[in-house]
Amino acid sequence: MLTTNFLKVIHRSRLEPMKKYTHPQTESQEIGWNTTPLIDSDRTDRRLNSYRKNTELTNYMEAAWRLNKPIFP
Repeated sequence: MLTTNFLKVIHRSRLEPMKKYTHPQTESQEIGWNTTPLIDSDRTDRRLNSYRKNTELTNYMEAAWRLNKPIFP
């Protein structure tokens, strides 16, 4: 017969480390522990968002790479 305490222990063991602990337990966990961004992201700010731009040369090279043919001798 399962007790409520046993079920709590089982459920807690399956939680992610950030939900179990208040601080990282290992040095590897320190990387990425605080995942909230420091500033709000603004997709309209051109200084922070550089979109992919296509030119005649980039379109040519992309087509050549898709064909997997050597371009330069």
